[in-house]
Amino acid sequence: TETDETYPSRGKKVTVERFEPKASGKYPVVVVLHGHGGIGPPGGRSGLREEARLLAREGYVALIPHYFDRTAGAKLNNAVRNAR
Repeated sequence: TETDETYPSRGKKVTVERFEPKASGKYPVVVVLHGHGGIGPPGGRSGLREEARLLAREGYVALIPHYFDRTAGAKLNNAVRNAR
């Protein structure tokens, strides 16, 4: 199951993508952090999201926080620009 949630951080909304097993129950949580390249396009396929999906299939809840939302937002979600 994949959902998006937000939480407030000093007046700004930060998105967290949540990937979890389909069966209800208690599961351990893994926070998956991106590197300088960001997460990738919203709703798109990316290695980070595929890793989170794999974790969910293995019985974990995987959370991907969009921590760039707290600072410059989507403009930093670009691997080529950030590598420079």
